[in-house]
Amino acid sequence: MEDLTSYLADGEEIVKAVVGKALISPNIDQSATSMSLEDLSGYRKSLEEDIGSLRKIMKLVSTTTKNHSRVIRKEIREVGREFDEKIAAVRPNVMRKMRDIQKRCDREIMNRSKHYERRLRVLHKDRVKLEKEQYRLNARIERCEAEMKSSRIYDDEGRELQWRQKLRETKKKIPSLRKETEEIDRKITSVETEKKLEISKIRSQYETRTEEAQKDLRELEAAREASTRMKNRETESLEGATSDVIDQINDLMKQKRAKLESLEEIGMPRSHKNDLLVYIPLYLIVYKARQKRRYVIHPPSVIGSMGLLTKLKGVFGMTRMKSFLQHRSKPLASFLNQIVTPLNEDPVFERDTNDAGSQVNVLGTQESRECIRKGLKELRGEGWISENEHKNLDSLLSKTNYLPPTT
Repeated sequence: MEDLTSYLADGEEIVKAVVGKALISPNIDQSATSMSLEDLSGYRKSLEEDIGSLRKIMKLVSTTTKNHSRVIRKEIREVGREFDEKIAAVRPNVMRKMRDIQKRCDREIMNRSKHYERRLRVLHKDRVKLEKEQYRLNARIERCEAEMKSSRIYDDEGRELQWRQKLRETKKKIPSLRKETEEIDRKITSVETEKKLEISKIRSQYETRTEEAQKDLRELEAAREASTRMKNRETESLEGATSDVIDQINDLMKQKRAKLESLEEIGMPRSHKNDLLVYIPLYLIVYKARQKRRYVIHPPSVIGSMGLLTKLKGVFGMTRMKSFLQHRSKPLASFLNQIVTPLNEDPVFERDTNDAGSQVNVLGTQESRECIRKGLKELRGEGWISENEHKNLDSLLSKTNYLPPTT
Protein backbone atom coordinates (compact mmCIF):
# COMPACT_ATOMS: atom_id res chain seq x y z
CA MET A 1 0.00 0.00 0.00
CA GLU A 2 2.94 2.35 0.61
CA ASP A 3 4.19 1.63 -2.91
CA LEU A 4 0.75 2.40 -4.36
CA THR A 5 0.66 5.65 -2.41
CA SER A 6 3.99 6.67 -3.95
CA TYR A 7 2.61 5.82 -7.38
CA LEU A 8 -0.35 8.14 -6.86
CA ALA A 9 2.03 11.08 -6.54
CA ASP A 10 3.20 10.37 -10.12
CA GLY A 11 -0.32 9.67 -11.43
CA GLU A 12 -2.31 11.87 -13.75
CA GLU A 13 -6.03 12.45 -13.81
CA ILE A 14 -7.78 11.05 -16.89
CA VAL A 15 -9.78 13.91 -18.43
CA LYS A 16 -10.16 12.57 -21.97
CA ALA A 17 -10.24 9.28 -23.82
CA VAL A 18 -7.05 7.23 -23.51
CA VAL A 19 -5.33 6.65 -26.86
CA GLY A 20 -2.97 3.75 -27.53
CA LYS A 21 -3.79 1.96 -24.25
CA ALA A 22 -6.52 -0.48 -23.24
CA LEU A 23 -8.37 -0.11 -19.96
CA ILE A 24 -9.27 -3.44 -18.34
CA SER A 25 -12.67 -3.30 -16.72
CA PRO A 26 -12.54 -3.98 -12.97
CA ASN A 27 -13.51 -7.59 -12.22
CA ILE A 28 -14.72 -6.71 -8.73
CA ASP A 29 -18.05 -7.24 -6.99
CA GLN A 30 -18.86 -3.73 -5.80
CA SER A 31 -21.41 -4.85 -3.22
CA ALA A 32 -18.97 -7.40 -1.79
CA THR A 33 -16.27 -4.74 -1.70
CA SER A 34 -18.60 -2.33 0.12
CA MET A 35 -19.49 -5.02 2.63
CA SER A 36 -15.79 -5.79 3.16
CA LEU A 37 -15.06 -2.09 3.72
CA GLU A 38 -17.92 -1.89 6.21
CA ASP A 39 -16.62 -4.98 7.99
CA LEU A 40 -13.11 -3.50 8.11
CA SER A 41 -14.45 -0.18 9.40
CA GLY A 42 -16.50 -2.00 12.02
CA TYR A 43 -13.51 -4.11 13.01
CA ARG A 44 -11.31 -1.00 13.23
CA LYS A 45 -13.89 0.76 15.40
CA SER A 46 -14.22 -2.36 17.57
CA LEU A 47 -10.42 -2.48 18.07
CA GLU A 48 -10.33 1.21 19.03
CA GLU A 49 -13.22 0.73 21.46
CA ASP A 50 -11.57 -2.35 22.94
CA ILE A 51 -8.29 -0.48 23.45
CA GLY A 52 -10.16 2.39 25.10
CA SER A 53 -12.12 0.00 27.32
CA LEU A 54 -8.97 -1.90 28.31
CA ARG A 55 -7.24 1.37 29.18
CA LYS A 56 -10.19 2.34 31.40
CA ILE A 57 -10.23 -1.11 33.00
CA MET A 58 -6.50 -0.93 33.69
CA LYS A 59 -6.90 2.51 35.25
CA LEU A 60 -9.91 1.35 37.29
CA VAL A 61 -8.08 -1.74 38.58
CA SER A 62 -5.03 0.32 39.50
CA THR A 63 -7.11 3.00 41.23
CA THR A 64 -9.22 0.45 43.10
CA THR A 65 -6.11 -1.37 44.31
CA LYS A 66 -4.49 1.86 45.48
CA ASN A 67 -7.64 2.86 47.35
CA HIS A 68 -7.92 -0.56 48.97
CA SER A 69 -4.23 -0.51 49.91
CA ARG A 70 -4.74 2.93 51.42
CA VAL A 71 -7.66 1.58 53.49
CA ILE A 72 -5.57 -1.39 54.67
CA ARG A 73 -2.68 0.87 55.70
CA LYS A 74 -5.14 3.03 57.61
CA GLU A 75 -6.46 -0.09 59.35
CA ILE A 76 -2.89 -1.08 60.24
CA ARG A 77 -2.32 2.31 61.86
CA GLU A 78 -5.61 2.12 63.76
CA VAL A 79 -4.95 -1.43 64.97
CA GLY A 80 -1.45 -0.37 65.97
CA ARG A 81 -2.82 2.53 68.03
CA GLU A 82 -5.37 0.24 69.73
CA PHE A 83 -2.72 -2.27 70.71
CA ASP A 84 -0.34 0.49 71.81
CA GLU A 85 -3.01 1.78 74.19
CA LYS A 86 -3.62 -1.70 75.61
CA ILE A 87 0.12 -2.32 75.97
CA ALA A 88 0.60 1.05 77.66
CA ALA A 89 -2.15 0.17 80.15
CA VAL A 90 -0.66 -3.24 80.98
CA ARG A 91 3.04 -2.35 80.96
CA PRO A 92 3.30 -0.52 84.38
CA ASN A 93 1.80 -3.45 86.30
CA VAL A 94 4.03 -5.90 84.41
CA MET A 95 7.15 -3.84 85.08
CA ARG A 96 6.26 -3.65 88.82
CA LYS A 97 5.87 -7.43 89.00
CA MET A 98 9.17 -7.90 87.17
CA ARG A 99 10.98 -5.60 89.63
CA ASP A 100 9.53 -7.51 92.61
CA ILE A 101 10.51 -10.84 91.07
CA GLN A 102 14.03 -9.55 90.36
CA LYS A 103 14.40 -8.34 93.98
CA ARG A 104 13.33 -11.71 95.38
CA CYS A 105 15.67 -13.44 92.96
CA ASP A 106 18.62 -11.24 93.96
CA ARG A 107 17.85 -11.74 97.66
CA GLU A 108 17.66 -15.54 97.39
CA ILE A 109 20.84 -15.66 95.31
CA MET A 110 22.62 -13.51 97.89
CA ASN A 111 21.46 -15.75 100.79
CA ARG A 112 22.55 -18.92 99.04
CA SER A 113 25.82 -17.31 97.98
CA LYS A 114 26.56 -16.43 101.64
CA HIS A 115 25.89 -20.04 102.65
CA TYR A 116 28.37 -21.35 100.10
CA GLU A 117 30.87 -18.60 100.89
CA ARG A 118 30.90 -19.68 104.55
CA ARG A 119 31.65 -23.25 103.53
CA LEU A 120 34.31 -22.10 101.10
CA ARG A 121 35.82 -19.85 103.75
CA VAL A 122 36.32 -22.80 106.12
CA LEU A 123 37.80 -24.90 103.32
CA HIS A 124 40.16 -22.16 102.21
CA LYS A 125 41.18 -21.63 105.87
CA ASP A 126 42.06 -25.32 106.20
CA ARG A 127 43.95 -25.18 102.92
CA VAL A 128 45.96 -22.21 104.16
CA LYS A 129 46.88 -24.20 107.26
CA LEU A 130 48.03 -27.07 105.09
CA GLU A 131 50.05 -24.68 102.92
CA LYS A 132 51.74 -23.29 106.03
CA GLU A 133 52.45 -26.79 107.28
CA GLN A 134 53.87 -27.64 103.85
CA TYR A 135 56.07 -24.57 104.04
CA ARG A 136 57.19 -25.50 107.57
CA LEU A 137 58.07 -29.06 106.52
CA ASN A 138 60.03 -27.83 103.51
CA ALA A 139 61.96 -25.47 105.75
CA ARG A 140 62.65 -28.32 108.21
CA ILE A 141 63.88 -30.52 105.35
CA GLU A 142 66.25 -27.78 104.24
CA ARG A 143 67.58 -27.39 107.82
CA CYS A 144 68.10 -31.15 108.19
CA GLU A 145 70.03 -31.26 104.94
CA ALA A 146 72.11 -28.27 106.02
CA GLU A 147 72.90 -29.81 109.46
CA MET A 148 73.85 -33.10 107.83
CA LYS A 149 76.20 -31.30 105.51
CA SER A 150 77.76 -29.41 108.45
CA SER A 151 78.20 -32.66 110.45
CA ARG A 152 80.05 -34.25 107.55
CA ILE A 153 82.33 -31.24 107.41
CA TYR A 154 83.19 -31.62 111.14
CA ASP A 155 83.21 -35.41 110.81
CA ASP A 156 80.52 -35.79 113.45
CA GLU A 157 78.83 -39.06 112.50
CA GLY A 158 76.55 -39.21 115.53
CA ARG A 159 75.14 -35.76 114.92
CA GLU A 160 74.78 -36.50 111.20
CA LEU A 161 72.84 -39.66 112.01
CA GLN A 162 70.44 -37.74 114.27
CA TRP A 163 69.62 -35.19 111.55
CA ARG A 164 69.24 -37.92 108.92
CA GLN A 165 66.62 -39.57 111.12
CA LYS A 166 64.75 -36.27 111.53
CA LEU A 167 64.88 -35.78 107.71
CA ARG A 168 63.27 -39.19 107.10
CA GLU A 169 60.53 -38.47 109.66
CA THR A 170 59.82 -35.07 108.07
CA LYS A 171 59.62 -36.44 104.52
CA LYS A 172 57.17 -39.13 105.65
CA LYS A 173 54.68 -36.38 106.59
CA ILE A 174 54.69 -34.75 103.11
CA PRO A 175 52.58 -37.41 101.17
CA SER A 176 49.76 -37.33 103.72
CA LEU A 177 49.89 -33.54 103.76
CA ARG A 178 49.71 -33.43 99.93
CA LYS A 179 46.77 -35.85 99.97
CA GLU A 180 44.89 -33.68 102.49
CA THR A 181 45.54 -30.63 100.28
CA GLU A 182 44.18 -32.40 97.18
CA GLU A 183 41.09 -33.49 99.12
CA ILE A 184 40.42 -29.92 100.22
CA ASP A 185 40.87 -28.72 96.60
CA ARG A 186 38.27 -31.26 95.46
CA LYS A 187 35.88 -30.08 98.15
CA ILE A 188 36.41 -26.42 97.13
CA THR A 189 35.70 -27.32 93.48
CA SER A 190 32.61 -29.30 94.46
CA VAL A 191 31.24 -26.47 96.60
CA GLU A 192 31.86 -23.91 93.86
CA THR A 193 30.06 -26.20 91.34
CA GLU A 194 27.13 -26.62 93.73
CA LYS A 195 27.00 -22.86 94.13
CA LYS A 196 26.87 -22.26 90.36
CA LEU A 197 24.23 -24.92 89.82
CA GLU A 198 21.97 -23.69 92.58
CA ILE A 199 22.29 -20.06 91.52
CA SER A 200 21.54 -21.10 87.93
CA LYS A 201 18.50 -23.05 89.15
CA ILE A 202 17.29 -20.05 91.14
CA ARG A 203 17.70 -17.76 88.13
CA SER A 204 15.83 -20.25 85.92
CA GLN A 205 12.94 -20.40 88.40
CA TYR A 206 12.67 -16.63 88.57
CA GLU A 207 13.01 -16.28 84.79
CA THR A 208 9.98 -18.56 84.46
CA ARG A 209 8.13 -16.33 86.89
CA THR A 210 9.25 -13.27 84.92
CA GLU A 211 7.98 -14.79 81.68
CA GLU A 212 4.69 -15.59 83.37
CA ALA A 213 4.45 -11.99 84.60
CA GLN A 214 5.06 -10.73 81.04
CA LYS A 215 2.55 -13.14 79.49
CA ASP A 216 -0.21 -10.59 78.97
CA LEU A 217 2.23 -8.04 77.57
CA ARG A 218 3.84 -10.59 75.21
CA GLU A 219 0.45 -11.72 73.94
CA LEU A 220 -0.57 -8.16 73.14
CA GLU A 221 2.71 -7.49 71.32
CA ALA A 222 2.42 -10.78 69.39
CA ALA A 223 -1.19 -10.03 68.45
CA ARG A 224 -0.17 -6.59 67.20
CA GLU A 225 2.67 -8.06 65.13
CA ALA A 226 0.44 -10.84 63.73
CA SER A 227 -2.29 -8.38 62.75
CA THR A 228 0.21 -6.07 61.06
CA ARG A 229 1.85 -8.92 59.13
CA MET A 230 -1.52 -10.28 58.00
CA LYS A 231 -2.62 -6.87 56.73
CA ASN A 232 0.72 -6.29 54.99
CA ARG A 233 0.52 -9.74 53.40
CA GLU A 234 -2.99 -8.92 52.18
CA THR A 235 -1.72 -5.69 50.62
CA GLU A 236 1.24 -7.43 48.97
CA SER A 237 -1.02 -10.18 47.61
CA LEU A 238 -3.50 -7.64 46.23
CA GLU A 239 -0.79 -5.50 44.64
CA GLY A 240 0.88 -8.60 43.15
CA ALA A 241 -2.40 -9.83 41.67
CA THR A 242 -3.14 -6.34 40.35
CA SER A 243 0.28 -6.17 38.72
CA ASP A 244 -0.35 -9.52 36.99
CA VAL A 245 -3.77 -8.39 35.78
CA ILE A 246 -2.40 -5.06 34.50
CA ASP A 247 0.41 -6.90 32.68
CA GLN A 248 -2.13 -9.18 31.03
CA ILE A 249 -4.33 -6.23 30.05
CA ASN A 250 -1.30 -4.38 28.73
CA ASP A 251 -0.30 -7.42 26.63
CA LEU A 252 -3.83 -7.62 25.28
CA MET A 253 -3.73 -3.90 24.44
CA LYS A 254 -0.43 -4.39 22.61
CA GLN A 255 -1.96 -7.20 20.58
CA LYS A 256 -4.97 -5.07 19.66
CA ARG A 257 -2.74 -2.08 18.81
CA ALA A 258 -0.66 -4.36 16.57
CA LYS A 259 -3.84 -5.54 14.85
CA LEU A 260 -4.98 -1.93 14.46
CA GLU A 261 -1.60 -0.93 13.02
CA SER A 262 -1.67 -3.85 10.58
CA LEU A 263 -5.20 -2.80 9.61
CA GLU A 264 -4.00 0.75 9.04
CA GLU A 265 -1.20 -0.53 6.82
CA ILE A 266 -3.64 -2.01 4.30
CA GLY A 267 -5.14 1.45 3.73
CA MET A 268 -3.81 4.89 2.90
CA PRO A 269 -4.60 8.44 3.97
CA ARG A 270 -7.61 9.84 2.13
CA SER A 271 -6.41 12.72 -0.05
CA HIS A 272 -9.59 13.17 -2.09
CA LYS A 273 -13.17 13.75 -1.08
CA ASN A 274 -14.54 11.39 -3.70
CA ASP A 275 -13.58 7.79 -4.42
CA LEU A 276 -10.99 7.30 -7.16
CA LEU A 277 -10.46 4.51 -9.66
CA VAL A 278 -6.70 4.05 -10.13
CA TYR A 279 -5.32 2.49 -13.33
CA ILE A 280 -1.85 0.93 -13.15
CA PRO A 281 0.04 0.43 -16.46
CA LEU A 282 1.20 -3.07 -17.34
CA TYR A 283 2.00 -5.25 -20.37
CA LEU A 284 -0.04 -8.39 -20.97
CA ILE A 285 1.55 -11.02 -23.21
CA VAL A 286 -0.38 -14.02 -24.53
CA TYR A 287 1.34 -17.12 -25.89
CA LYS A 288 -0.91 -19.29 -28.06
CA ALA A 289 -0.24 -22.91 -29.03
CA ARG A 290 -3.08 -24.64 -30.80
CA GLN A 291 -6.13 -24.16 -28.55
CA LYS A 292 -4.17 -23.26 -25.40
CA ARG A 293 -3.20 -19.80 -24.21
CA ARG A 294 -0.68 -18.74 -21.58
CA TYR A 295 -0.74 -15.24 -20.13
CA VAL A 296 2.25 -13.38 -18.70
CA ILE A 297 2.06 -10.07 -16.84
CA HIS A 298 4.86 -7.47 -16.91
CA PRO A 299 4.11 -4.94 -14.11
CA PRO A 300 5.73 -1.47 -13.85
CA SER A 301 9.49 -2.00 -14.00
CA VAL A 302 12.77 -0.17 -14.36
CA ILE A 303 15.52 -1.09 -16.82
CA GLY A 304 18.60 -2.59 -15.21
CA SER A 305 22.21 -2.30 -16.29
CA MET A 306 24.32 -4.85 -18.17
CA GLY A 307 26.77 -5.69 -15.42
CA LEU A 308 29.30 -8.53 -15.16
CA LEU A 309 26.83 -10.76 -13.26
CA THR A 310 24.21 -10.34 -16.01
CA LYS A 311 26.76 -11.25 -18.69
CA LEU A 312 27.75 -14.38 -16.75
CA LYS A 313 24.09 -15.38 -16.51
CA GLY A 314 23.85 -15.03 -20.29
CA VAL A 315 26.93 -17.22 -20.74
CA PHE A 316 25.44 -20.00 -18.62
CA GLY A 317 22.13 -19.83 -20.45
CA MET A 318 20.15 -18.15 -17.64
CA THR A 319 17.38 -15.68 -18.52
CA ARG A 320 18.33 -12.03 -18.75
CA MET A 321 14.79 -10.73 -18.52
CA LYS A 322 14.88 -10.49 -14.70
CA SER A 323 18.03 -8.40 -14.91
CA PHE A 324 16.66 -6.29 -17.79
CA LEU A 325 13.26 -5.51 -16.27
CA GLN A 326 13.36 -5.07 -12.50
CA HIS A 327 10.03 -4.63 -10.72
CA ARG A 328 9.52 -1.26 -9.08
CA SER A 329 7.55 -2.96 -6.34
CA LYS A 330 7.52 -6.66 -5.53
CA PRO A 331 4.25 -6.51 -3.54
CA LEU A 332 2.51 -4.65 -6.36
CA ALA A 333 3.94 -7.07 -8.96
CA SER A 334 2.61 -9.99 -6.93
CA PHE A 335 -0.79 -8.30 -6.76
CA LEU A 336 -0.94 -7.62 -10.53
CA ASN A 337 0.07 -11.19 -11.36
CA GLN A 338 -3.24 -12.25 -9.82
CA ILE A 339 -4.93 -10.98 -13.02
CA VAL A 340 -3.88 -14.22 -14.67
CA THR A 341 -6.26 -16.22 -12.45
CA PRO A 342 -9.54 -14.60 -13.66
CA LEU A 343 -8.22 -14.67 -17.24
CA ASN A 344 -8.00 -18.47 -16.97
CA GLU A 345 -11.22 -18.92 -15.01
CA ASP A 346 -13.65 -16.24 -16.27
CA PRO A 347 -14.38 -16.54 -20.03
CA VAL A 348 -16.23 -13.20 -20.16
CA PHE A 349 -13.34 -11.34 -18.52
CA GLU A 350 -10.87 -13.15 -20.80
CA ARG A 351 -12.84 -12.17 -23.92
CA ASP A 352 -13.16 -8.51 -22.88
CA THR A 353 -9.45 -8.36 -22.06
CA ASN A 354 -8.46 -9.95 -25.40
CA ASP A 355 -10.74 -7.59 -27.30
CA ALA A 356 -9.26 -4.58 -25.55
CA GLY A 357 -5.72 -5.86 -26.06
CA SER A 358 -6.31 -6.45 -29.76
CA GLN A 359 -6.97 -2.75 -30.24
CA VAL A 360 -3.63 -1.66 -28.75
CA ASN A 361 -1.38 -4.59 -29.66
CA VAL A 362 2.23 -3.39 -29.97
CA LEU A 363 2.57 -5.46 -33.16
CA GLY A 364 -0.60 -4.09 -34.68
CA THR A 365 0.76 -1.02 -36.48
CA GLN A 366 3.78 -0.19 -38.59
CA GLU A 367 4.58 2.74 -36.32
CA SER A 368 4.78 0.56 -33.20
CA ARG A 369 6.92 -1.98 -35.05
CA GLU A 370 9.39 0.74 -35.98
CA CYS A 371 9.59 1.71 -32.30
CA ILE A 372 10.29 -1.92 -31.44
CA ARG A 373 13.06 -2.07 -34.08
CA LYS A 374 14.58 1.06 -32.63
CA GLY A 375 14.45 -0.47 -29.16
CA LEU A 376 16.06 -3.71 -30.37
CA LYS A 377 18.88 -1.70 -31.87
CA GLU A 378 19.49 0.05 -28.54
CA LEU A 379 19.45 -3.28 -26.71
CA ARG A 380 22.02 -4.60 -29.16
CA GLY A 381 24.19 -1.56 -28.57
CA GLU A 382 24.05 -2.04 -24.78
CA GLY A 383 24.87 -5.73 -25.04
CA TRP A 384 21.55 -7.15 -23.91
CA ILE A 385 21.21 -9.19 -27.15
CA SER A 386 23.77 -10.53 -29.58
CA GLU A 387 24.06 -9.65 -33.27
CA ASN A 388 22.45 -12.95 -34.31
CA GLU A 389 19.62 -12.46 -31.83
CA HIS A 390 19.05 -8.96 -33.19
CA LYS A 391 18.89 -10.21 -36.78
CA ASN A 392 16.52 -13.05 -35.92
CA LEU A 393 14.16 -10.78 -33.97
CA ASP A 394 14.19 -8.15 -36.69
CA SER A 395 13.45 -10.83 -39.32
CA LEU A 396 10.53 -12.19 -37.27
CA LEU A 397 9.22 -8.67 -36.75
CA SER A 398 9.25 -8.10 -40.51
CA LYS A 399 7.45 -11.34 -41.29
CA THR A 400 4.78 -11.15 -38.54
CA ASN A 401 1.29 -10.53 -39.73
CA TYR A 402 -0.73 -9.67 -36.67
CA LEU A 403 -4.15 -11.19 -36.29
CA PRO A 404 -6.35 -10.48 -33.28
CA PRO A 405 -6.71 -13.56 -31.05
CA THR A 406 -10.05 -15.34 -31.27
CA THR A 407 -12.01 -16.38 -28.23
